Amino acid sequence: MDQEVRAYLQKARLALKDADLLAAEGSPEATVNRAYYAMFYAATAMHIAEGRRFKKHASLIGQFNKVFVHQGNTDSKFYQFLQTAFDLRGVADYGAESATSVSRKQAQEMVRNAYEFVAMAEQFLKGAGGKVER
Repeated sequence: MDQEVRAYLQKARLALKDADLLAAEGSPEATVNRAYYAMFYAATAMHIAEGRRFKKHASLIGQFNKVFVHQGNTDSKFYQFLQTAFDLRGVADYGAESATSVSRKQAQEMVRNAYEFVAMAEQFLKGAGGKVER
């Protein structure tokens, strides 16, 4: 597995740990941010492993749906996880409602989804000829 792919998977794992810590501290906006980035880094690793790079988050997400979901490489729920996390991260990071824009329940759901998403990406990349290092 390419060094850059491994580096993005490591970033995804670190973002998951951060999301857990932030969830325990009761910071839903920051939790959602880190959960989204865990998924984003994992999706980036998948794209890079297949030779694709994107400058915009929306492009990466759209192509994730087109390439990985529509071509049958992964379940459509992972696209939904990624899109929902992207949307909620936007509310958390840029919403004017400050600390009330994201609930703890929403944040906890994003963390669960992020764990599942990163695990899927690791399995996908193992199947793509790489060996994921822990």
